[in-house]
Amino acid sequence: MGEDPKAKRAQELVELARVGEISEAEEKFLRAVATGEVADFRSGEPAEDNPENAEQWGAERTLRAEVVAWACLDKEAKKYVTHHGIQVIGAKIEGPLDLNFAKLLFPLGFFDCHFDTTLLLLHAVIELLNLNGSRLESRENVALFADGIEVKGGVFLREGFKAEGEVRLLDATISGNLDCTKGEFHNSEGHALNADGIEIKGSVFLKKGFKAEGEVRFLGAIIGGDLDCTRGEFRNPGKIALNAGGIGVKGAVFLREGFKAEGEVRFLRATIGGNLDCTKGEFHNPEGHALSADGIEVKGGVFLREGFKAEGEVRLLGATIGGNLSCVKGEFHNPEGHALSADGIRVEGAVFLRDFEILGVASFVEARVERYFSWRGVRSPKEAILDLRDAFIKTLDDEEKSWPEEIHLEGLVYEHLSDLAPKDVKTRLDWLRRQPEESFRSQPYEQLARILKESGYEEESRRIQYEKAKERVKRLRWWKRWLLWAFFGSTVGFGWYPWKRSICWALALVVIGAVIYGFGFRGGVIRPVVPHLSQDPMAMPVLDLASTSILYSLDAFLPLVNLHQTEAFAISHDFRNILTWISWASFVFQAVGGWALTTLLIGALTGLMRR
Repeated sequence: MGEDPKAKRAQELVELARVGEISEAEEKFLRAVATGEVADFRSGEPAEDNPENAEQWGAERTLRAEVVAWACLDKEAKKYVTHHGIQVIGAKIEGPLDLNFAKLLFPLGFFDCHFDTTLLLLHAVIELLNLNGSRLESRENVALFADGIEVKGGVFLREGFKAEGEVRLLDATISGNLDCTKGEFHNSEGHALNADGIEIKGSVFLKKGFKAEGEVRFLGAIIGGDLDCTRGEFRNPGKIALNAGGIGVKGAVFLREGFKAEGEVRFLRATIGGNLDCTKGEFHNPEGHALSADGIEVKGGVFLREGFKAEGEVRLLGATIGGNLSCVKGEFHNPEGHALSADGIRVEGAVFLRDFEILGVASFVEARVERYFSWRGVRSPKEAILDLRDAFIKTLDDEEKSWPEEIHLEGLVYEHLSDLAPKDVKTRLDWLRRQPEESFRSQPYEQLARILKESGYEEESRRIQYEKAKERVKRLRWWKRWLLWAFFGSTVGFGWYPWKRSICWALALVVIGAVIYGFGFRGGVIRPVVPHLSQDPMAMPVLDLASTSILYSLDAFLPLVNLHQTEAFAISHDFRNILTWISWASFVFQAVGGWALTTLLIGALTGLMRR
């Protein structure tokens, strides 16, 4: 029988090795490489095979890094590597494995292995890199140095992978996925995972037990699939936990279902093709920003809901959202400042702030919401402040019990009140009066009045305008306040109730004048101008005297109507009689009052007084 071809290849590779004396473990490794098999150094005891216990591993499972590098790089040795590549399980790699600038046309896999120093893959080209379950120790605080690496397949740092020191993948190119599921990255004084500028055709998985101590960075990264951090833990208290500024994700970003971050999570000016889903995610950075997404562009929706919790400010300044912004059942805590900052946000869908808790300011200054802005079921509304200055909302949907004590409405424009939103004057006036006293502006009143009028609530709209005028007058100095109220408020309702109040004033002046003139007639102070043409008032019956007094009072009061009574009767000029003084005073007061009230009425009816 002839010699086994695989055994022959294995023997040839062992004999070819030119890296000093080859140990039994290294010979086992080389034979596995040549035959396309896995070099398995495990003992079969789980506790013993754990890379955490690699210090107890002996020579029987130790490989010199130079032997591995020779198998990968030597021109002759590479001919013996099969399409299965190099696959090692449960070995300890001693020394720096330097594969910088290497071009490996085969997969490279180290499973449950221990590297006692940095793994160097700077600008290497590899078909696939799999370090599942392995542990990397750092040299100069870098555990894996793979800047500029090009991987034709995926990179797997998962299922128990652990790095003590920075894992660097700056400007790397990965044609498959970057999968760090259940991986652990520890570098509390610096970057735990640094992938700035990385380009990944597939997805990135930092989920289901992924843990990082130190900053995780994806600045300017491009991801063709999703960024999935579901149930991932990112710890960098008081600093940046996850920095994805300028990232471009064609799929969705998931920071949900048990995602936890201690430190700031940044997505400044990021672009996301799907949703930004933070459902049940927890963001803790009480002394700063919990989630910073200024300038972010999300084609789908943003979900900060169903158990979402943030301690610290959530920022969405200038964000653009193609779907909805949903904060239903979310919790936002930043009692001393802004809990939710969304100034300048653009939302193509709706904003749902329902059944949620906010301690601090919810700011939507200059926001634009193309559908609903719903503020309902707010827990602890007294602990919140709502700022809607200069915002545009298609439909405002709110409820009285959820209103904070302080609401900023200056410049707010909305086209509709929802069917469930309160529309009665008393409730809406309470809403308007929650604005800060020092920031009173008439625009919120005018906006509400216009919407009520367009909705068919004419009387409610008029009342709102009247209350606006009252509120404006209330803020003047006392003498101006009383003067304006006397001349404009009490007479024509600041132009909004002209007939009712002016008629009451007119009737009062005419009746008072008639009473005074009646005494004047009886006392001989008011007598006919031509005695033989007019009946002597002294001889008039009571009813005739009353009607004459009323007609005389009307003639004195009405500026544009001539009843000829003041021509037929004249008031005496004998000023020794007190009744003469009273009659003349009444006549002058009625004449001036009549012209003044008529002028005010015309101004009110033409709308001049309402401006």
